[in-house]
Amino acid sequence: MKPGEVVEDRFALERVAGSGGMGTVYRAIDRTTGTPVAFKVLRSASQDAASRFAREVRILSSLRHPGIVRYIADGRTADGEMWLAMEWLDGESLNQRLARTGVSASESVELVRRVAEALGAAHERGVIHRDLKPSNLFLMDNDLERVKVLDFGVARIADASATRTGVMIGTPGYMAPEQARGERNVGARSDVFALGCLLFECLTGKPPFVGDNVMAILAKVLLEEAPRVGVVRQDLPEALDDLVARTLSKAPEARPRDGAQLAAELAALGTITAAERPQNVNVAALTATERRLLCVVLVDVGTEAPVDLDATRSSVPSLEVDATMPSTPSHDTIAEQHRPELKPLREAAEAHGARLQRLVDGSLVVTLAGTGGTADQAMQAARCALALKGQLAGTPMALATGRGVMAGRWPVGEAIDRAAALLAAARKASPHLVRVDEVTAGLLDTRFDVGGDEAGLYLLGERDVVQATRTLLGKPTPCVGRD
Repeated sequence: MKPGEVVEDRFALERVAGSGGMGTVYRAIDRTTGTPVAFKVLRSASQDAASRFAREVRILSSLRHPGIVRYIADGRTADGEMWLAMEWLDGESLNQRLARTGVSASESVELVRRVAEALGAAHERGVIHRDLKPSNLFLMDNDLERVKVLDFGVARIADASATRTGVMIGTPGYMAPEQARGERNVGARSDVFALGCLLFECLTGKPPFVGDNVMAILAKVLLEEAPRVGVVRQDLPEALDDLVARTLSKAPEARPRDGAQLAAELAALGTITAAERPQNVNVAALTATERRLLCVVLVDVGTEAPVDLDATRSSVPSLEVDATMPSTPSHDTIAEQHRPELKPLREAAEAHGARLQRLVDGSLVVTLAGTGGTADQAMQAARCALALKGQLAGTPMALATGRGVMAGRWPVGEAIDRAAALLAAARKASPHLVRVDEVTAGLLDTRFDVGGDEAGLYLLGERDVVQATRTLLGKPTPCVGRD
């Protein structure tokens, strides 16, 4: 298919607007109306791509809302290629607007309210988008009040059997925890979580969950509490801060039930002004001086090669209707090959007081948390890592420890980031070793052998008998203190 061709005596193709490994989007003219359309053609021969394309056609044709890109027609070419015609949009994506100028607090609330309202209409018909992010929201004529929701290529109909356990659907930084775990029961509240991520990003300038790779982001979505907007923006109303926090709750039942309810709650906030917010510090369970320790073990089981996360946040065609572009974390990534059985691994973790969870990308995250006995906890984590390594020989694995004085929060992010960085080194050098960070190595006593190479430190094993001399990298090392 080339520019200049006419499809079904109706759509005259003018030029290519965007293309990728699985499909092409053309700017075309609808001869029946004389108006431009976005004409999307599926090129991939895979059954999965065809099913996704057909699902997008079916869902878009059933939705009618000014905030959702409008379906016009669909069909097959003489050569059997599937196509979809949608309204043509001139303007920019929200992703481009945020990078260019950002949006004000009042604009952020109104924008997300409009998107939530559009999604409410979809939710009412049982449609779950599952991949909301700034690049899938388009501002017609650069107008925030004319926002359109795009790309229903990975959407699903509630209660349908389209979702498979172990298939990554969505974009890591905007996934709800239930999506990060690969659960089947993903509903409207998962879209609400993504809307909370969008609102947080609009208000603060950055997403609530960031990391250097997919595994780190998914682990943070699952384990780390999102920052409070009010901590970053103290000029915002407390009611808005509380609403954003509820949309980002780990428990789905704590979030607004669907887009319509979130839209109503945002509307009830009224006009957002830049009044100074009262400084009421609410610490849930701990005093501000209690020391908390968290050990994290990341296991790289069945994951794909590292992905350029910047490509998942930006660099999409201006048309923003691209469910057929090359595979990224925002599309189906099946990581089920070579997956170990979870039961014996969970039992090994629980025997050491740790909790093991599988992320949707196939990797494993193990956490061991406590508030005292830092050296004992680090040793328990080391034993846990070695026990898992005994069942997963040759699998890249990393152990890191986060510690500090926290105000009711676990030091999750720093430990995950360090463990993820260590895993990157483990993939390249000696994947049969358990990589450890300097904090963990410093907390381990003479029961453990810690070695090192150009990639960093690694855990060799636990000695049967405690030696009188502490060693690090094979050399005698005096113990000068735990801190």
